Amino acid sequence: WTSTGSGIFRFANTLTPEYTPSAGDLASANNEVTLIMTVTPKSSCGATPISDSMTLTIDQNITGTGAIMGDNTVCESDTTVYTLNGLTGVTNYNWIVPAGVDIVAGQGTSQLSVTFNNFDQNTTVELIVITSNDCPNSSNTTSLNVSVSANPELLLLSGNDQVSLCYNEVLTPITYELKGGANDTSIDWSVGGVSSTAPSGIIVTENTSTIEISGTPDAILNLDKEYTYSIT
Repeated sequence: WTSTGSGIFRFANTLTPEYTPSAGDLASANNEVTLIMTVTPKSSCGATPISDSMTLTIDQNITGTGAIMGDNTVCESDTTVYTLNGLTGVTNYNWIVPAGVDIVAGQGTSQLSVTFNNFDQNTTVELIVITSNDCPNSSNTTSLNVSVSANPELLLLSGNDQVSLCYNEVLTPITYELKGGANDTSIDWSVGGVSSTAPSGIIVTENTSTIEISGTPDAILNLDKEYTYSIT
C-alpha cells in the first residue's frame, strides 16, 4: 500500500491495512488522501503489477470555542439572523429554537434566520445549536440567551365595551387585561369628539395587569349623553 499523503501505514503488505492521517493530511485540499493498493501476481512467466485506489476523506475533531453572533435584545415580530463562529471541523448544524420562535431559513448551516412570534409577556429565550461531524464523540453545543420584548396588548376580559345605562343604574364592571409589553396605560374620555372627564359616578381602577371601569352614573341629565373612552 502507498498513499499521496504523509500519514503512516500499519500492515501495509496485507489486504487490511491501517492508515493514520498526519497533520499534513488534514491540511490537504478537501482533507482528502488517495490510498493505492498495488498487487504483483506470482507467475513463472512474469506479470505486470495491478493497481487500484480509493479516496479517503479525513474529518478532524471539532476545535475552537463556539459563539452565536447576533442581536441578544429583540422585539416581538422581529426577524433576525444569527451566525455560529469560532469552530472548525464542523459538518453538521442542528439549531434548536423555543416555542414562539420560527425558523425562516438556514437550518443545517452555520447561519440561521428566525422570527420572534407569539409572546404574551417580556421574556428571555435560549437559542441552541448542536454541531458535529462524522467523528465519534464530536458533538458540541453552543447557546445564546435573547431578551424578547413582547408587543403590548389590551384584551377585554369581562363586561361589554358598549353599554347603555340609566341614572343610578349599576355598571357591570368592564375589565381589560394588559399583556405583552404593556406597562403604562392611560384612559381618555370624550363626548361628541370633545375631550371630557369620566361620567360622574364612574370609577377607573388600574393596576399592573388590569384596568377596570365600574360604578354607578349619578348625574341627572336633561338629554341622553354618549361617552366614549380610549385606552392607550
